[in-house]
Amino acid sequence: MLELRLSFFAVVLATVGVCVLIIFGAIGLAPGADIITYSRFDASDVNDIDVHVLDADRDVTLPLVDSSYWDYALVWSPDGRHAAFTSNREGNDEIYLIDAHGGAPRNLTQHLADDRQPTWSPDGRWLAFVSSRARRVNVFMMPVDNPEIVLQLTDEPLDFSWPAWSPDGRYILAVDGVNSGAGLIRAINPVTRRVITVTDQANDWTAQWHPDGRAFVVANMIGRLDLVEWGTLKRRTLINGMQTIGQPSWSPDGDRLLFRAQQGGPALNIFSTTLTDPTPRLFIGGAEHHLLSPAWRP
Repeated sequence: MLELRLSFFAVVLATVGVCVLIIFGAIGLAPGADIITYSRFDASDVNDIDVHVLDADRDVTLPLVDSSYWDYALVWSPDGRHAAFTSNREGNDEIYLIDAHGGAPRNLTQHLADDRQPTWSPDGRWLAFVSSRARRVNVFMMPVDNPEIVLQLTDEPLDFSWPAWSPDGRYILAVDGVNSGAGLIRAINPVTRRVITVTDQANDWTAQWHPDGRAFVVANMIGRLDLVEWGTLKRRTLINGMQTIGQPSWSPDGDRLLFRAQQGGPALNIFSTTLTDPTPRLFIGGAEHHLLSPAWRP
């Protein structure tokens, strides 16, 4: 039996259910360790999606956010002290904030519309997200310390999804028109709110910046994972032919990439790849659960 050296734990009773938070200090996750979070659900109960945390160095996996609702799309703050995620625990999708050292999740958006898929600004002061609070699903941003101030960045006829803030803070990538089959990557300037198209191939559905900001990776709905150079927008295919490939997440040093996909069965698993050897390798998963939304802790 693994000795986790539990020094303390917290059980937080939420008003709409029980949410069990496993405190990072309690399970001894070292600051320099490879810490990855991901969401997990069973095919027998798709209404219960929980966030789990993996210490890859010690092969220890424990629940981080465990409730009877959808908890997914968790992203770490640049300093690793906080995480934002999407949950429907109050009846609709909202953006929640949790502290890496414990405490109850805090609802930042508190709106009747669906707010989901947060992404941090590189200075950790802002969160961008998509919301249906306008006439379509558009991109918004809010200061983490004062989330009542919400700024609308786009007003497009097609729905946006999966925003990703650039390391230099100048652009937010988001996918426009996935639900209509367009699936084009747009770059949004959060200051001027100018929107430009950066990919000309349909069916793109998630993108994520490389930590050095010189490229981003795009997952395509036809089973491809491409690397796109920022500036030239030249594409290089890394992986081709994997079902439901998407939700890429870079390691903090930019050497490794995690993503979710299906291969050889119906279950969604998490795979890893590198730019030098893009052969996909199973990172974590199996036939018992569906895994999605991997995220590295800085």
